[in-house]
Parts: sequence; C-alpha cells; structure tokens
Amino acid sequence: MATAAATIRGQEAMDWSKIPTNPMELLIWIVAGLVGALLFIPKWLKENKAESGIIDRLSRELTEERALRKEIEIRADHFAAERNELIMQFSDMKRDSALVQHKLDQVLAQNTELAAQNIQLAETNRQLSRKVDLLSTELQGLVHARNN
Repeated sequence: MATAAATIRGQEAMDWSKIPTNPMELLIWIVAGLVGALLFIPKWLKENKAESGIIDRLSRELTEERALRKEIEIRADHFAAERNELIMQFSDMKRDSALVQHKLDQVLAQNTELAAQNIQLAETNRQLSRKVDLLSTELQGLVHARNN
C-alpha cells in the first residue's frame, strides 16, 4: 500500500512507520545517526570557523572604513575651514579694493580740481605779469619824464 507522504519544501517528509521497532535495528539506526553526526560536526565547525573568519574580516574592514571615514571628515572639516578663511580674506580684499577705489576716485577728483586751479593760477600769473610789465613801463616812463 502506497501512502501519500507529505512534502516539505519539495522533499518528502519522513515516514514514521519505517522506524524500526527491533532493538538491534534501532541500535543500528542510532549508531548510524551518531556516525553521521560525527562526520557532520567537523564540517559544520569548519564552516562556522570560516564564517567566523569572514565576520572577523568584515569587522576589521568596517573598523578600517570607520577610521578612514573619520579621517576624511577631519580633512573635509579642515578644507571647509580653509575655504571659509579664504572667503573671509576675499571679502576683506573686496572691501579693501572698494575702499582703494573710493580713495582713487577722490584723488582723481582732487587732481582734476588742482589742474583747474593750476590753469587759473597760470592765467592769473600771466595777467599779473602783464600788469607788472605795464606798471614797469609806466614807472619807467614817469622816471624818464621826471629826469627829463
């Protein structure tokens, strides 16, 4: 009589009716189970040790990665501080440049004003020179007239 055995994950479930009831057969089954366990345990321990090695390696890599990340963050903070310092220096230079430009505009305005005053002074000097020449001529004429 064929019994329909239930399946678990595509494998047939154990048929409990096939378990031996004879003590000798039961002992053979137990010995076979122990031998199988003794053969499986070293393999399982080796796999577990391999997994432990993988976990240790991954743990070391994670520690190294964290240390590298901290170093990168420190460098990024350093670069950000340098960038902020350069921005401050640039803004100071820009402010100083605007101040220099303002002073330059003032100097140019004063220079233009001085040039205009220089032109007026030269004209006044010419007029004064002409008047001195006229007065000198008149004075010579008077001196000459008095002497004659």
